[in-house]
Amino acid sequence: PISGSVSTQVTVEGVGFDANQTVQIDFGTHQTITTVLSAPSGTFSSTFLVSTQTWGIKEITASTTNEQNIYKNRQGETTTFSILSKIIIFTPTLGVANDLVTIEGTGFDSGTVRIDFGNNQTITSTIVLGNGTFSATFTIDGQPSGQKVITCIHTTNELSLDTTSFDIKAKIGTITPSFGTVSSEVTVEGTGYAGAEPISIFFGTTETIATTLAGPGGTFSVTFLVSTQTYGTKTITTLGGTNNGSAVSSFQILSNIILREPDNVLSEPILLLKAQALMILLSI
Repeated sequence: PISGSVSTQVTVEGVGFDANQTVQIDFGTHQTITTVLSAPSGTFSSTFLVSTQTWGIKEITASTTNEQNIYKNRQGETTTFSILSKIIIFTPTLGVANDLVTIEGTGFDSGTVRIDFGNNQTITSTIVLGNGTFSATFTIDGQPSGQKVITCIHTTNELSLDTTSFDIKAKIGTITPSFGTVSSEVTVEGTGYAGAEPISIFFGTTETIATTLAGPGGTFSVTFLVSTQTYGTKTITTLGGTNNGSAVSSFQILSNIILREPDNVLSEPILLLKAQALMILLSI
């Protein structure tokens, strides 16, 4: 092709070159990206992969040793290829709030690149290296669930250079406290749901112990009382009613004596014994 990103395969063909000579192919800042032997008719065909360079138009020059010395600027020895910017890696491709995401790109112009993520402009920015590459890391902020666009924008000319997408999943952020007895008050907070989405909370063997609505940003907070269940670790599941996104965490129920009756079950006999002993002493 006449344009493409780093690692694109490019085929160059030529005519009118010296017969049976080594043809040197130069590409942009990459001297001798490949060589090929010309045919007796002076033709050649060669393939190479676009090397790591900055964005923009790059010269492709084909020449033999003799032509390098005498005809270096001869018309027809040079053509051009346009390197396009490309996001080559972002890890992971899906996640939840507070996860770290690493993004790498090639073929970018020198300067500063701004990273937009979903509805967050400039979630981070980074400097492009001299070879047109960059690497940046950011933390997923609280946004509604679903596919979010990642866009790399050059800050000098505000040119959008490449985009990709990332999938935000639902997450239980905190459970406060994480353990307690029956009738304890528990607060569950979550992120990554759709805005205004109804959320159902399942707790151990109790289905729908509480319900709530997610806010515009896909977050929620809800409080419930621990229902009567056996001792041990219980699963808390938050389930969205719109996109069926779900998240799971746990809570530990502790044993507890909730009633002691009567409180003076041992005090009455003791008082009776004391009274009898006192009467015996008085009669002596």
